[in-house]
Amino acid sequence: MKNVFSKENIVLWILFALLSVGYVCAFSFSTSWLYPYYFGGDSAQFLTMGKAWYLGKLPYVDMFDHKGPFIFWINMIGYLIAGGEKYGVAVLQMLFLFFTIFAFYQISQLVYKNRAYGVVVVLITLLVMKRNYGDGNTVEEYCLPFICWSFYGILNFWKQRDNVKHSPKWAFLYGLTLGICFLTRVTNFIPLCAGLLLVVIQLLSKKQYRNLFQNMGAGLAGFLLFVLPFLAYFWYKGALYECIYGTLLYNFEYAEARKSWLLAASTTDKLRYLLDYFIALSIFISAFISALKREYRLAVLWLMTGILEQCIFMNGDAYPQYPLVCIIQIPVLLNELCGWRGKVISLQSFVKVLCGLVLLAVLSINVTLALRVGPMWRVYSVRRTRIWELLVDEIPEDELDRFVVYGNNEFKEVYLLKDLMPCYKYFVIQDWQGSMSPETRTAIHDTFATKEAKWILTDGEGEIIRDILEESYTDVDGIDQFHLYRLTDEVWDKM
Repeated sequence: MKNVFSKENIVLWILFALLSVGYVCAFSFSTSWLYPYYFGGDSAQFLTMGKAWYLGKLPYVDMFDHKGPFIFWINMIGYLIAGGEKYGVAVLQMLFLFFTIFAFYQISQLVYKNRAYGVVVVLITLLVMKRNYGDGNTVEEYCLPFICWSFYGILNFWKQRDNVKHSPKWAFLYGLTLGICFLTRVTNFIPLCAGLLLVVIQLLSKKQYRNLFQNMGAGLAGFLLFVLPFLAYFWYKGALYECIYGTLLYNFEYAEARKSWLLAASTTDKLRYLLDYFIALSIFISAFISALKREYRLAVLWLMTGILEQCIFMNGDAYPQYPLVCIIQIPVLLNELCGWRGKVISLQSFVKVLCGLVLLAVLSINVTLALRVGPMWRVYSVRRTRIWELLVDEIPEDELDRFVVYGNNEFKEVYLLKDLMPCYKYFVIQDWQGSMSPETRTAIHDTFATKEAKWILTDGEGEIIRDILEESYTDVDGIDQFHLYRLTDEVWDKM
């Protein structure tokens, strides 16, 4: 952007800022001011971890989850900003989204240096992104500005055929990006892998060995700059192993335990995959168009990127938020379509119309998702009692610090809604966590065997601690599948 502080650019930044604020407020159901009594699924877990950190508990030691520490740190900072409320997280989301939107725009300008076109690309990309945005506050969301700007750096280098050297400044950003992915979920880095590999091959083919080592050094510096402060913090707290286990080792066990979703997929599942993962699959359309345009370098780049992404996405679970890190591929697709000036008019027109119809269909479906805003606001702008709350309300107030839930996803919001903290490190989805790791399963059982929790609320789950519940707790009340257990008087007297 030339003349950075020109009137036109300032207007553009204001527009991006307004889009960021509006998008997070409308669609980040779990953190937005519009939905004060909604906390989401995974987001509720991250918010609970962040709030616990804000209140002095240490991730992986006092509270367990199997994501890297960055997502918990972001949520903790959000609570710090807002004085103990979740809305501070939304402020950080707006900041991250602003830089993500700016990257969308810059990618568009590689084909047309036209502000109107850039704004249209931004708007279309944001609408396509809605399907994968979920409830907001996902690990992918915070990786996006780093991934998108790194993608821009790679593409900008790749498009300049006479550019023999690659700037170490961009490599430093790639290292930062790898660092944030490492501290959230390392597979989020996959959209950049093919591009970086081809940059290395390019430098080797041009015998730019010195430049290659400079870039490797800059990349390593960026990675360490991001990662070392977190490792140093947990080392200082005497919890480095716990951090490494929660960030890496548990996830190795998780990856080994999970099978490809394709093995049990129905036809409906496969069709849903095409829609949920459209933003990742779109890169194959870009590869096809680039090949028709005889831009074979780009075609190879897009094809390799798509293949690597699908190798990751077709193994394990197919959650819709996973491909969010590929959203930069929508501006790429739009560039390929709008920048095509082929000689074979009939083929060009056919492919453009076909791709346009596919994109229009995806946008139409996403519009229906966007319309969820109204019903969500009506339901979660006011306080509504969950059925399990009636059981929690039976617990004496002075004993709430010895309370924990044991159960599935519906319990992820318990501590936030009731403004409580669990008395155990393993505070929700314990059966699921234990099923992925024998070590964690044993740790969960040992934790509950301490019987420090006087009250345990379950939803029918309880495989790992069934013997503990039967021997040391009494089922004092139940509603539907929910049961409230109290430590027996005999055990309580011995404590």
